[in-house]
Amino acid sequence: ENPIELHDTWTNVELKLKRSAIYPKMFRLAFGINDRDEITKELAAKAIAQFERTMLSYNSRFDKIYLREEGIFTDSESRGFEMFFDKGSQGSGVPDAECGHCHNEPLMTTDDYFNNGLDSVGSLTEYVDLGRGAVTQDTFDNGKFRAPTLRNIMLTAPYMHDGRFETIEEVIDFYNESPNHNNASNVDALIRPLNLTESQKQDIINFLKTLTDTTFIHNPDFQSPF
Repeated sequence: ENPIELHDTWTNVELKLKRSAIYPKMFRLAFGINDRDEITKELAAKAIAQFERTMLSYNSRFDKIYLREEGIFTDSESRGFEMFFDKGSQGSGVPDAECGHCHNEPLMTTDDYFNNGLDSVGSLTEYVDLGRGAVTQDTFDNGKFRAPTLRNIMLTAPYMHDGRFETIEEVIDFYNESPNHNNASNVDALIRPLNLTESQKQDIINFLKTLTDTTFIHNPDFQSPF
């Protein structure tokens, strides 16, 4: 119930729901209430939570290959997979792109908070966008943001928490060669210049494309009902 994250308050949301021309009837059907004044944040939260439980993405090419249901990776996708998850055998020459530490399988996220060195600062108190620190009031959390899932990542541009990168290529380039790495004491220790070749960067992008689940994206149950 964080007003910063939700950009509203439950008191205001309850009022909007009660005044709606649509939602009171839906709440009566779902919860058996008799009057719109019985709409509460608890009922609204239950409805949202139940809907979110249905939003499962598990039909991408990655899923089918991962579960050994159908198909195999192309050579490029396989190399990208190995770099992403550090699966290359010793002496194979396949570098570790350090992606899987924050975006591990099968959800493609740890759901944890990290400072990835996106902004260059002299000290933790110099961050303009505090990130997690704005909520916890802990200076060591300044500049940290939650690692998002990379499922359907090719469909969710722009990238980073503030949308500063328009393309996935820009994201890969940032992690590969950005001069801002390790500029603050809480930058994750695994964040470092990767020195990947153009071909290796493309292999990672080709692997990321296998995370696209068109079945999920086009499911009519997840489209706007209005």
